[in-house]
Amino acid sequence: MGIFSHHVQIKDLSLMIDNKELFQNANLCLKSGDILILQGDNGSGKSTVLKSIVGLSELDPSKGNKEIYPFEILLSKKEFIHPHFHYFSSDHGSRHILKGYITLMDHLLYWISLYNVERFISYETLLTYLELVDLQNHSYKVVESLSLGQRKRLFILKYLICLRPLWIMDEVSIGLDRDWISYLERLLIYHRSQGGIVLLATHMNLKIPQSTVLKLS
Repeated sequence: MGIFSHHVQIKDLSLMIDNKELFQNANLCLKSGDILILQGDNGSGKSTVLKSIVGLSELDPSKGNKEIYPFEILLSKKEFIHPHFHYFSSDHGSRHILKGYITLMDHLLYWISLYNVERFISYETLLTYLELVDLQNHSYKVVESLSLGQRKRLFILKYLICLRPLWIMDEVSIGLDRDWISYLERLLIYHRSQGGIVLLATHMNLKIPQSTVLKLS
């Protein structure tokens, strides 16, 4: 049995950009254990659709209702902390999102304090987590010296340490090689097995059985 119990519901939602209708009267209900993949090429509008669903887009849907139970969506355009979900922006992993002048370990210590989970995670546990994403040899390097893929894996590590039921991910696979994309796929499947929900936008064909794929063109 999973550890989460939530749902995301969209009713009669419509969105237009520059007179182009991305979707009309969309209806969707995601329950615990569901994964929705918005798939499309660059410029197809998948990121805008994702942000619109979660309330982070400058463009408001022309009509419709959104409900994410049992919590409210209150997002800002800067890094934010929410008790029920993680949001992975397409520019996460960029040096201007991370504090490039501090070390990878300092980022982890900052996050576990910010998410109020430091009482559950020892220093030894952090080292174990670093091994899971093959960053154990980089723990005291400053973030600006890491590659894009390594910075992306650092953000993935935050998802593992600071548990949230809903994962909202925009182009998380960019900068990851095939092995780490496979790792990401397994991680999403595991999160689903725990009752988590994933909303994901990508240009790739991810191998996640029993997921819902909406293709945008």
